[in-house]
Amino acid sequence: MLSIQKKLKMILKPCHVVNYTGFSVIKEFYSPDYVSKSSLNTKEDKRITLYWRPNIFLNHVNPVIPVNFYNNDRTKSFKVVVEGMTNTGKLIFIEKTIDNATLKAF
Repeated sequence: MLSIQKKLKMILKPCHVVNYTGFSVIKEFYSPDYVSKSSLNTKEDKRITLYWRPNIFLNHVNPVIPVNFYNNDRTKSFKVVVEGMTNTGKLIFIEKTIDNATLKAF
């Protein structure tokens, strides 16, 4: 009979690590343009994600980033999620909910 250690050595043989870059199809985020007449229709706007900007590069300590988007037909408050990484590799995560009362303060 084989001991447990010998069985484990047989099962847990050294493995090889394979690194690959992977594959990702980059798609443009759709945001309706209500300035053009072709977007003005009677179809209800049911989008959940209203704004997506995956690549923001900052060079200053306290930059201001303008955000403009059209709302959908049902949202009364907005959940803003910011995720990123500093130049030194520090992860950033900010999540905030903005409602009608918060917007009136501006």
